[in-house]
Order: sequence, then structure tokens, then C-alpha cells
Amino acid sequence: MNEYKIKTTEKDIILICKGWFDHEKYKDALEALKDYQATYTRSNREDITDKNVLDFRLFTVAEMYFKPYHWSEMLKDRLYKDIFWQHELKVDYNYLCWLLIAQIHSLQVKNDNREWIIDLSAYDEITII
Repeated sequence: MNEYKIKTTEKDIILICKGWFDHEKYKDALEALKDYQATYTRSNREDITDKNVLDFRLFTVAEMYFKPYHWSEMLKDRLYKDIFWQHELKVDYNYLCWLLIAQIHSLQVKNDNREWIIDLSAYDEITII
């Protein structure tokens, strides 16, 4: 089996960021990601924080799929400029989550010829969680 034609946690996260979650159950993508992480790691949902979501795979997905566009460098520049250079002692993890969710949501998975850029052909359901 082609390794790109399988379901992975990273692809699940992309699809959740793109809105493939139960909108009646979750108010937004971040809530769906928290529940997905709790299910995946067998943790209590109440224990999952915004920082946990970032550390779980959100940064990994961003690094993996935006690397060809030097996005990870742009992200680091923005993070340092927006947060760290202001010498804030508290990092706004909610802001960072939404920054990445918005960028991942805008990620193109097919080209103009409708060919897969990121192969999601293994997914046939519209809801991940």
C-alpha cells in the first residue's frame, strides 16, 4: 500500500482544521481537536489545554506541510515578533492554536487539475470526530 494513501493523525488534524468535524457536537475546530487528542491519547478531555493541542501535532502538521513554502520560518518570525520580542511572560496558546488552525484550513490539498497535493483519498467520510 502506498504510504501516502493511508489515514494518519496529521491528515486527521488537517481535515479537522478544514471543518471535517461534527458541528453539532463541537462549537469550533479547536474544541474538536481537543476532543480528538483526548480520544487519541486516552486522556481526560478536561485535562487537554491549548498548549497540549499545539504540542500534540499542530506544530508538526504545520512544519510538515508548509516546509516547501518556507512557512515554518515565517511562522517562527511571526511568533517571535508577536509574542517573544514583546517580552511577554505569558504565551497566548489560544492565539497560537488559532493562527495554525487558520493557516492549515487554507492549505490547498488538490492542485488546479484536481490531483492530490496531500493525498486524502483514504478518507470517504466527511466527519473525523
